[in-house]
Amino acid sequence: MKKNGTKNNHIPEKTLRKIRDMYIEIIRALFIGEKHGKQRCIYNRKVEKVGMNKFRERNETFIHGALNQLKANYNELHLSPQGRILNPKRVGDYFEALMRILSNNVDVFVIYDDKQLNGAHLPLSRSYKEEFRKIVDRGEAAAVLLVKHPPEETALEIRKVSEKSLQGLLSLWTNAHFQQTSEIRSGLRNFIQHATVRVLHTGQNPEVAAVSERINEHLEEHGGFEDTQWIRVVKGVAQDDKKESLKQTLGVCVPIVAIIKIVEHVVPNILHAIGGILDDLFGAIIPDVSQSMGENDRPMEERFKKAWPVLKGGLVTLPLAFGLGWFSAKLYGMSGSIGVHMLAGVLFALACCAGTLGTSIAAFRKSYKAIGELEKDKKHAYLVSNLSTSEKIKLAFHESIMDVPFRLGHTMIGVPFQIVFGIAAGAFGFFNSTVFIMVEGMAETILGTVSTFIFAYIARIKRNTRLRRTAF
Repeated sequence: MKKNGTKNNHIPEKTLRKIRDMYIEIIRALFIGEKHGKQRCIYNRKVEKVGMNKFRERNETFIHGALNQLKANYNELHLSPQGRILNPKRVGDYFEALMRILSNNVDVFVIYDDKQLNGAHLPLSRSYKEEFRKIVDRGEAAAVLLVKHPPEETALEIRKVSEKSLQGLLSLWTNAHFQQTSEIRSGLRNFIQHATVRVLHTGQNPEVAAVSERINEHLEEHGGFEDTQWIRVVKGVAQDDKKESLKQTLGVCVPIVAIIKIVEHVVPNILHAIGGILDDLFGAIIPDVSQSMGENDRPMEERFKKAWPVLKGGLVTLPLAFGLGWFSAKLYGMSGSIGVHMLAGVLFALACCAGTLGTSIAAFRKSYKAIGELEKDKKHAYLVSNLSTSEKIKLAFHESIMDVPFRLGHTMIGVPFQIVFGIAAGAFGFFNSTVFIMVEGMAETILGTVSTFIFAYIARIKRNTRLRRTAF
């Protein structure tokens, strides 16, 4: 430590103490709460998993251990321009583990210096920066917490309420009247009111508290930033499928590569026909049905019944895929014309994406049917009864395709790519290549997985853009 009271990152001792206090407030807000007079961890399952697996400690011991390490070693802190701690490991192992949970579930911006408000690192409008400047000028720090993933218990409860009362249509959660219904318990209702964005501050200054409260209330106003951010988070959690998508990619690529190699040596004349079926079976039907089955803790019969419409939509495309694949190969060999070869490429692409289109159309029909079922519900029909046909189509399309990251990449990106790739194969003469057949078959599943991983990143960019445009 330098004698002048500053650290190697040139932050004065007084400011470091302020930052320390801010992170203590953040930890208390996110990981400690009150329930029936007892302290409970909000991100209970995640903290319990890390605490027990890594440290063999109960939640309370783990969290308080992290707090003690922060209080003892705050002089080691290095910070990014967003006010995020860059070296949690130097603070302590408990603290590092807790910060990893925090960063995986919440985006945090800690504002402790007026210079931060002059840069572009904080996703805040000019008027919001002026409000935060009032906090900093009074010698306190502030934090903006933007939730990426609510607690697992909350996500599970949201799914259950959605299935029970909304026919699974998550977009309808934004309805203010529905949020006050008896289906939502008071604790969840309170969470919804300020679930995805929260402003905290240090100290007990009433003027600072008034500024912080004013910002919170403005962000939570109906129709403002909070509503848009809330529904994104709800959908993102309810349909979070990164690990599942990786499993599905391996489950698609390995069988397709293995079977194509076998068919190439045994019956090469039907390679394109088999390729089309394999893609539809492993690349569309199996992953889409898997995603439609819901939670693993439900009875298999119930899960299968839930996924049956999507399975049926995929199975009816298999004969079509076989026929298009077989005919595309025949057509390619019938002529030396580039135009004919390009048409053959399109037909093979259609063979490969038939299952994708079938399952996506089935998912759309399922969502559209759910809107019809909700119209019959005496208690909640008001949510959809005034929608026009085009609005119902738009709602079903977003529920089944656009708001499901894997299916968005699988259908909206994967299908056009397959068609363009098929045309290129016909035009440039690699139509009969087994590598082309494999890639064409695996493309939409790989793109679906890529979409699943970049979806959250793009959503955060859009969220920050909205926040920058939100002003008093």
